[in-house]
Amino acid sequence: NFYDLGRQTGKIVARILKGEKPGDIPSSTSKNLELYINTTAAQKQGVTLSPEFLKSATKVIN
Repeated sequence: NFYDLGRQTGKIVARILKGEKPGDIPSSTSKNLELYINTTAAQKQGVTLSPEFLKSATKVIN
């Protein structure tokens, strides 16, 4: 989600602008991950997707 990524980036930039050293800021990941799976693309590449993996997707595109 690009909106959430932008908000998270802004918070890090604010810390840097307040004087914190970038090297002292730990790396982080987005808390709101979305998983989109394109089954047609996977099939064309010979990738087999388990039913469990498909169930974990935010959206499955055929």
